[in-house]
Amino acid sequence: MKAKWYVVGFLTGASIAATVSLLSTPTSGKELCQSIKGKAKDSKKVVLEFKEDSKQLVDQLKETASLTQNSVKELGSDLMEAACQWKNEVSPQVSQLKSELKDFKNSMDQLKDRP
Repeated sequence: MKAKWYVVGFLTGASIAATVSLLSTPTSGKELCQSIKGKAKDSKKVVLEFKEDSKQLVDQLKETASLTQNSVKELGSDLMEAACQWKNEVSPQVSQLKSELKDFKNSMDQLKDRP
C-alpha cells in the first residue's frame, strides 16, 4: 500500500515539475527543440575537431619520435667514430708512457738493490 502512494507521489511530482519547467521556459517548445539541436550539432563539431586535432598530434609525435631515433643513432655513430679516432691518436703516447714507466720501475729496482 505504501509503495502505491510513493509511485503516485512520484508521478504527481514529475508531472508538476514538467509542467512548471514548460511554463517557465522563456522559449517555445519548437524554439527549445531547435536550440537543443543546434547545441547538439555544435557539440558534435567540437568532438570532431578534437578528434582531428588528436590525430594530428599523434602524427606529429610519431614524426618526432622517428626524427629523435635517427638523431640518436647518428649521434651514437659519431661518438663511436670520435672514440676510435681518439684511441688511435693516443695509442702511440700510451705506448711511450708504458715504456717510460717500465724504465722508471727498472731504475727504482736498481736503486733498491744498491747497498
